[in-house]
Amino acid sequence: MLKKVFLFPESNYLREKWWHRLATVIFYFCLAFIVVFTIKSLILDPYSSCITVKYFDFSKPSDLDCGTSAYNYAYSTYADEPITNILGGAAFIFIAFYIAAILPSLLYRMFLFVGKGATWRDSANVT
Repeated sequence: MLKKVFLFPESNYLREKWWHRLATVIFYFCLAFIVVFTIKSLILDPYSSCITVKYFDFSKPSDLDCGTSAYNYAYSTYADEPITNILGGAAFIFIAFYIAAILPSLLYRMFLFVGKGATWRDSANVT
């Protein structure tokens, strides 16, 4: 299911090849990396900058409320925004995430097309 959503090629012919299994592992590694990068960018980095400004900027006292955890801080920060900004930002992030996630699949499909043509596809499985 996950492979179909992200356009990863699949056929009976490819399941028998070692390089397809390697490409599958690389595909899942890329997905995991993108998920970790997204969480880091959206939740951990803003919290880290809040902590840095609050505790390490000694030129003036800070009354920032960084919360008790990164998720708590992200929730309180996003709760102050209007719903249109949150939905627009979420749509932009989702589209960027999806494009980044399908790039390895599209690259692999390109290599398959150059190396094998259409012979890697099953006759009943034309995707």
